[in-house]
This record gives sequence, C-alpha cells and structure tokens, in this order.
Amino acid sequence: MLRFSLLISFPVLLLIGGVSARASVVAPRWEINSICGDAKPGDSCTRRENSNRSTLLNRWAAVSDDDRAACLAEVDKDGKRSYQGMLDCISTRALKSLEDGQSNKP
Repeated sequence: MLRFSLLISFPVLLLIGGVSARASVVAPRWEINSICGDAKPGDSCTRRENSNRSTLLNRWAAVSDDDRAACLAEVDKDGKRSYQGMLDCISTRALKSLEDGQSNKP
C-alpha cells in the first residue's frame, strides 16, 4: 500500500513543482494612482489601467518567464510603468515568437 501511495504522490509532486517553478517571475502589483497621476477614480486612465491589470493577471500564467522578465525590465527601464505597456510588450514578444516559428518551417 505504501508503494502505491508513493507512486501516486510522486507525479503529483512533480506537477506541483512544475507549477511553482513556472511562477518564478511574479506579476507586477503597481498602484494605479502612481500610473495615472492625478486622475480620479473612474477617469479613463484609471479604468483602462484597471482593465489592463485584470487582463495581465489573467494571462500571466501563460507567459514564459523569459518574456515576463524581459517585459518587466523594458517597462521599468524608462520609469513609465503601466499595465498597458506590459500587455503591449507581451503581445509583441508572443507575435515575434510565432513569426520565428513560422519562418523556421520548411
């Protein structure tokens, strides 16, 4: 019985380990007020960035760690953090990856 339980537990641990390793680059949690400046709640900037933050957090698990790290560095490099900038970067990198994959096919 112990052997059976170990056989079942081992793949589960591998799966859990793979998931935790996948989340090594943590999603940004920037304050909307710091992004939008003096904008009041409900202004277009605030609404847009809140929507973009939700979209980014929903897609984060599907983004590679390389793309996560590269986009965080790119958005941080000029000091103009925004969820829109992160989404744009991730989309650009995903499209580039698809194009590279298509160009490698015979």
